[in-house]
Amino acid sequence: MTITAGLFRNRVLRGLVFFIVSGAGMPNLAIAAFEPALPASGERGFQSVMKMPEKIVDGVYRFRCEAIINPNGRARQVTCLSQLADTSKQLLQAVSLASENAIFTPAREHGDAIEVFMQFSVLIRVDGKNAMIGVFPNDGEHWTSYGMNYVSPQRVEGGFGRMNFVDAVEGQTTAHLKMRLRIGVNGEVLKVAFEEKTGLFIGRELNNLKRSIKRMKFRPGLHNGVPTEMDYVELYFRTDSAGMSR
Repeated sequence: MTITAGLFRNRVLRGLVFFIVSGAGMPNLAIAAFEPALPASGERGFQSVMKMPEKIVDGVYRFRCEAIINPNGRARQVTCLSQLADTSKQLLQAVSLASENAIFTPAREHGDAIEVFMQFSVLIRVDGKNAMIGVFPNDGEHWTSYGMNYVSPQRVEGGFGRMNFVDAVEGQTTAHLKMRLRIGVNGEVLKVAFEEKTGLFIGRELNNLKRSIKRMKFRPGLHNGVPTEMDYVELYFRTDSAGMSR
């Protein structure tokens, strides 16, 4: 399951060149000059720094993570959430720690490394004493449609407060909101929909979130290296002490 980041990046760049030459749905210059952040391989890559806890039950475990990837390839403000309710706390913590310690290939624009907010998925298959680990540059929402190696849209500016997913799993939140954004081929926010609301959200709070979302700047998702209109799913958690109006 290991991805070789260099080969994947080459496929991404070849797709961008074809897209530009073809002239179909021409992206603006900033989009054309953008190279997304990607998982890296090697001794500092996620698979190398991931330390599997002992006594993990055989099975397939899937995690969704988000992080700000600095220009030096280091991740900060990492949050990871298990996609399975019965995942051990130790395994979730190990995935979060590996994400913090791993080196990523940073995003670049016009050749310069830049900071982006990246979504990535971790898939772990445990079979006895063996564990196969895959890291993918997307939220896993479109694996059926695009396969496992597409790139989710990456945010380059703008944001809003959110709790750490680990805190949310431990039940410390008073409200949860799943937001589905539609990101166009030039990184524009085409549509915002709120899904799976739990807890109290008043209209004013939702309107404030929408305004914040509209100010965000993205680089589009990539399928086979081509900028593609794509959903971007954001999970938002908060507590009463998070400074939100009620």
